[in-house]
Amino acid sequence: HEEAARLYAEALEITAECVGRQTVTYADTLHSLANVRREQQRHAEALALESEALEIYEACVGRQSAQCAALLNNMACLHLKLGRHDEALALVEEALHTFEALGLQQSVDCGCALGT
Repeated sequence: HEEAARLYAEALEITAECVGRQTVTYADTLHSLANVRREQQRHAEALALESEALEIYEACVGRQSAQCAALLNNMACLHLKLGRHDEALALVEEALHTFEALGLQQSVDCGCALGT
């Protein structure tokens, strides 16, 4: 996983230089790096990366988007891993409401955020 993390970090630098930091492409790469950190059990780092990606997605596509809802769900899982149950519940509820508003209920993975 460390090699993947190194490559995603390099990709972040390249993406920032080529298309900028406030782009969906940059947020996608942050999210990918967060997934690697999650696999490495580095939950606090993963959460920070997902939070940064969420801010960018919000600016680019709006909070009420599938991208933001997916990140909120992922962040809920990370909060749960860190023992922050109230934060996890609030985030998974927001993700669920967003997915429902978009007609994408089947996309919600509440199992992780609920600890199942």
